[in-house]
Amino acid sequence: MAEVGSMAEVRSTTEVDEQGICWVPVRHHSPAATRAVRDLVARLRPAAVLVEGPSDYTRLDQLLLAHEPPVSLMTWFRRETPERTEVAYALYPFAVFSPEWHAIRDGAGVGADMRFVDLPWHAQVLVEEGGYDGGPATAEGAALHRTDEVSASFFDGLAAYTGRREMSAVWDELAEIDPGLGTATYLRRAALLGAGIRADGDARRDDRALAERALDEAREAHMAAEVRRARADHPDGVLLVVTGAAHTAALQERLAAAPRADELAGPPPTPDDLETGHALVPTSYPALDEQRGYLAGQPSPGYYDRAHRATGEDAHALTDTVLAEAVAALRDAGVALSAADLIAARAAMLGLATLRGHARPWRDDLVDALTSTLVKDTVAPDAATSADGGHPLLNRVRELMRGDAVGRLAPGTDLPPLVLEVEARCAALGMPLEPQTTAHVLDLEDDADRARAQLLQRLRVLDVPAARLVRDVRGADPQGPIGAQVGARVDSTQEWRVRGGTTVTARAVLASRWGASIEQAVLAVLGRRAAEGDVAALTGALLDAVLCGLPDLTGRLREQVEVGTLALDRLPELVEPLAVLLRLHRFDRWYGTTDRADLGALVRLVGLRGVELVERLGPQGPGGPSEQLAVALRRLVDAVVASPALRDLEPRLAAAVAEQLARGSTRSGHAPEALGALTGARWLLASVAPRDLAAVGPEGAPDPAGTGEWYAGLLAVAGHLALAAPEIFDPLDAALRTWSPDDFRRALPDLRRAATSLLPRERRALLAHLAAGPGGGPSPAGPDLDVPEEELATLLTREDALWALVEEHTGPLRAGTAR
Repeated sequence: MAEVGSMAEVRSTTEVDEQGICWVPVRHHSPAATRAVRDLVARLRPAAVLVEGPSDYTRLDQLLLAHEPPVSLMTWFRRETPERTEVAYALYPFAVFSPEWHAIRDGAGVGADMRFVDLPWHAQVLVEEGGYDGGPATAEGAALHRTDEVSASFFDGLAAYTGRREMSAVWDELAEIDPGLGTATYLRRAALLGAGIRADGDARRDDRALAERALDEAREAHMAAEVRRARADHPDGVLLVVTGAAHTAALQERLAAAPRADELAGPPPTPDDLETGHALVPTSYPALDEQRGYLAGQPSPGYYDRAHRATGEDAHALTDTVLAEAVAALRDAGVALSAADLIAARAAMLGLATLRGHARPWRDDLVDALTSTLVKDTVAPDAATSADGGHPLLNRVRELMRGDAVGRLAPGTDLPPLVLEVEARCAALGMPLEPQTTAHVLDLEDDADRARAQLLQRLRVLDVPAARLVRDVRGADPQGPIGAQVGARVDSTQEWRVRGGTTVTARAVLASRWGASIEQAVLAVLGRRAAEGDVAALTGALLDAVLCGLPDLTGRLREQVEVGTLALDRLPELVEPLAVLLRLHRFDRWYGTTDRADLGALVRLVGLRGVELVERLGPQGPGGPSEQLAVALRRLVDAVVASPALRDLEPRLAAAVAEQLARGSTRSGHAPEALGALTGARWLLASVAPRDLAAVGPEGAPDPAGTGEWYAGLLAVAGHLALAAPEIFDPLDAALRTWSPDDFRRALPDLRRAATSLLPRERRALLAHLAAGPGGGPSPAGPDLDVPEEELATLLTREDALWALVEEHTGPLRAGTAR
């Protein structure tokens, strides 16, 4: 093992204070901070390297394996309660240009004692929220290294001085742009910036600022105590302390005095019922890109990766190289860029860099130069900093600077039991997770295949993308006539695509926070969904419980659905529950629930509740309420007609619909679209003969706009009747010939919406009927369309201009593409 530097050898070094501590304030993803850390480790050879990371993670040897960054350290907590499983997690990401990554690995190279010293994340949640119920868990996990939000005098003055408004841009100005920035200068600038940001934050007195300050002080108390502990363990060596810049000054102040009470008290105790854990997980540059919403990330990580790796002349030519690659990528995409365009963009980039006093052109110089020279259209004021640059050229450049690197864990990395179970179970069932995609057709009539399908469904619930369902169990066309669905032959097979890879491993690691096994994790996920959702969420969880083969959970969820259903007072709220329950009933044989009489009783309960809500239906206004009613009526009629458990409710539902229609628009208060939807439901339930349909019209539609709404509601419920009874459109055909242009324009939006609900074959049947005319004869010819040549020429010119604009954004259309 290499020897560490002694105090006598480094006492005169300006980077080391009187206590033998070298404080290294950093930004958590920074090539400049990384260079400083590596330089200090090499020169000072510290006895211990203390890094801002969760101190309860002690397997730092795992970080020394031959991983390919970016990777993240996941820390999570979980608590089981009678009602649900409470879970949350955070990620500590490491890129190849992260100073913490090199502090650990380089420190190990000189034989230093390596430690994480920050307050464990679950304890941070206890401090910040007064508990851990819910936790700041999101789809991407909580961001441990949150971006400092400052608004007071220090940062305002610094932003004005540098001409940059964002923290990341200000940091670049001070630390990243100059590739020759020395360690001593970096330490002074980073310390000053961090102290100023902290002072700004401490000056704020709003509730959020006070909460953040309490958390910062708790973290710093813990870090200070850990530094003192390391000092006691290594009385003669240098301690290298690597923390976020905003913490450095506060830690120095603490270490210069006797321990405070909060340091002596220690972190808040961990509740006995709280389970915590850690795991390494591969991540990617798109995930790290903060412009994609990852709060602990770094904008343009691919660009900073290049900045970290580039040396000498390559470092100065970095942005020139990116510009050339961006132009090549745009040309490959079919965007016409000439040599003159490239020269103009480069000249603008160099000019901006000189004007801003940059030691080399930087990414903002490049984006601003492209915006000013190659983007011909008006873009948003924040196009240079937004995730969507507002123009295809800018978006291409951002994709290039974001990078597409995907991390990989080294062989021998400790993996959670759930990850190992996923790999083993898939292999044991004949579906090994290989890099190449394999196809599997599973017949749910076969018990072994059903077990395979249940495993793949469990991975889907856990958001582990090891399998993709290409084709599900299916019966008759769900959009066709209702009667055709009853008793139709069912194809009992499913088709899946299965594959492994880094993303699968990463998602499986993240899923391990829910439980140590696949079943435990799935139960926890579905339990949480059920506890936090409405009846639709409950029935969705119920369906997934059935698909995953979890009968015990199915029973508990059924009881919750019953209670929630009885509390519903709006018919549209039953749309999703009805769809789910109808599917369960339709395919119970293949889902393995034929012996579940309780599920059949649940179908009846929800259907009965729907009929009751139709009987008590209040006035349905135009727009959203009527549109939602149409969808709900279609689903309810489907359920009543297709399900044997509900068929005896058909007369009662038909009577309720007829009663609503008998009240008319005046007494019922229903908008025309609602009346059209009710009319469609009545036809479906009463089996009205096609010859009788022509006499029925939009009686509740007093004007052309109302006529369009009436047909929109009708077709949303019974669109397939365009095949069986196109005569219903005869009144509309006749009205169209008498409407004025203004009448037609009023009706057109809803008529278009009505037509979109028709399938292609239904549209063809309708057109054929209208072309035949009343009684099967030829349709009366309309007046000839007379367009003046000058107006036609103007329209063609506008069309050409429109397509030219489209091609500017998308590239030239392929040869032979029809406009």
